Amino acid sequence: VQTCALPILGIRLQRHKNNDGEARMTKILLSFIVLLMSLQAYAYDMRITEAQLQEQLNARMPWQQAKSFVNLTINNALVDLLPEGNRVRVTTDAKVMLSIGLQSSGTLVFEGDIRYKTEDHSFYIDNPVIIDMQVEGMSPQLKPQVITLAQHSIEPALKDRPVYTLSDSDATQVMAKIGRAHV
Repeated sequence: VQTCALPILGIRLQRHKNNDGEARMTKILLSFIVLLMSLQAYAYDMRITEAQLQEQLNARMPWQQAKSFVNLTINNALVDLLPEGNRVRVTTDAKVMLSIGLQSSGTLVFEGDIRYKTEDHSFYIDNPVIIDMQVEGMSPQLKPQVITLAQHSIEPALKDRPVYTLSDSDATQVMAKIGRAHV
């Protein structure tokens, strides 16, 4: 009896010298295992367009986050995929409400890193940094403080909220789920 052990998979194949049917079956099974292992190692590249990202992001909005004495609501995202690395710039409508009764609307622009989480096949924005904020009626002296408060609100708002999730109805996205998706 010849033995072939594949300790990684916890499989032990045995072949009896006098049985050609078993030898053939062993070869087929071994070939199948090698094929599965090669598919596992294969990384599937998938491209997601700005329009796809923007559509799913807007479907998940509005987002509201209260932090300290600031309530920030963002809506109507305009997505711009940046050329360097997996980065994105998002321009949104923003409504800022302070606990002292002040409320104003405007636009908020932030950038962040796109991260893929294999557990839920979703994309997230990490390390968001507000690069501009225009709020109606806000005095220029208050702008740095409001941006700082909004920055503290946007980080937790994006932390656990996916901006895009791979679909089970799109064959390309299903293949990306099976493999390891690279953005």
